[in-house]
Amino acid sequence: MSKFESSIKQIAYPQQSVYNMLSDLTNIERVKDKVPEDKLQGLTFDKDTISVNVPPVGAVSMRIIERDEPKTIKFASENSPMSFNFWIQILPVDETSSKMKLSSQKVWFQDHYKKA
Repeated sequence: MSKFESSIKQIAYPQQSVYNMLSDLTNIERVKDKVPEDKLQGLTFDKDTISVNVPPVGAVSMRIIERDEPKTIKFASENSPMSFNFWIQILPVDETSSKMKLSSQKVWFQDHYKKA
């Protein structure tokens, strides 16, 4: 298994606000105009899933598989050329700020995460 962990990033918003924004993927609509159009090829999303075409890999899709409010959002790849898990950890710093870390792990058997 391959693992990746980002550095911890400070965020100038409370933990609950960050969680609310990231745990509902329809919020992408609010920020997608800030991403270059060539990076958004085939972008589709709903509350729980996001898909985008990533040359030369192809379509990459992720689904939220677990929410632990207000601290963790877990994703699993879906209909993608590679299987991986991805999670976001959000912790409070004080009442007005938080910190966040991203982690991912390539998995060899994804059947556990598929919808029943």
